[in-house]
Amino acid sequence: MSDREKLWFFARNLARGFFALFIVVGGFILLKDRVGLNYFKWLAPVYEQPILVYLIYSASELLFGIIPPEIFMIWALRLEVLTSYLLNIGAFAVISYLAGVLGYLIGNYLNHTRYYAYFRRRVFGRYEHYFQRFGAFLIIVAALTPLPFFWSKYVNWVG
Repeated sequence: MSDREKLWFFARNLARGFFALFIVVGGFILLKDRVGLNYFKWLAPVYEQPILVYLIYSASELLFGIIPPEIFMIWALRLEVLTSYLLNIGAFAVISYLAGVLGYLIGNYLNHTRYYAYFRRRVFGRYEHYFQRFGAFLIIVAALTPLPFFWSKYVNWVG
């Protein structure tokens, strides 16, 4: 694969990711302004418990990053104090790194089980041709574009 194809792949998925992000943020703003959605009141039971927020973030990071980290970054702004925000973002970065290492260790262990062969055939096989075609560049694109690669199978945006 040429560098031009890689650049096009990256740019296309980045644009699609930003478009999806624009739709989500736009929908959120419309709901907040037009419907009067008070998400602070709705999320208060979780919002006011930092330990619970950190546990949810940890679980999300360990399980394929299901919840976008930007949501937690917005939560970190709740006190509107720069030092508090930086400490929270630093804690999220450490949690993300540790979850990545733990995920690697779990994956390395599970790689040697008979369940892995089943999942490779049934689940991971769908993406193997992308990895064969794009290699490690695919992982970089999945990590850097706003829309996680995990969700791409639902919206058919990759490839």
